[in-house]
Amino acid sequence: MGVLTGARATKIERDERSVAITFATEMTPERRKMVKELPREKGVPHRGASLSICPSASKDQLTFDLVIGPSPNRDERCTAFATALTIAGSPALMQMMEMTGDENGNPPTEIVITGGETFLSNAPIARSGM
Repeated sequence: MGVLTGARATKIERDERSVAITFATEMTPERRKMVKELPREKGVPHRGASLSICPSASKDQLTFDLVIGPSPNRDERCTAFATALTIAGSPALMQMMEMTGDENGNPPTEIVITGGETFLSNAPIARSGM
């Protein structure tokens, strides 16, 4: 199982060029170690399908974003720690790119990371591995 397994989408934000889906999960010792080992550099461009972690006030939860598209406003304050190259063009990613949150940013359906490269969603098309 991947360190991000079980994380659930909690928010969708979009602008004219990108969509960011925020995932949250319990901060376990394994996850704390992963975050501690992330490079401290900032300024890495957020483009394509990036996994990004930004400073958080919560010590009990790990939150990170799947950022699809360019998001230069995150480059200086967040760390893009992975590129989700293996999911490019997948039906689930394509569907997530089209999702819009409600007035509070809540996702229209449940989205859960089920493995290192797999997302699960209740949405009809998004039931594929990424």
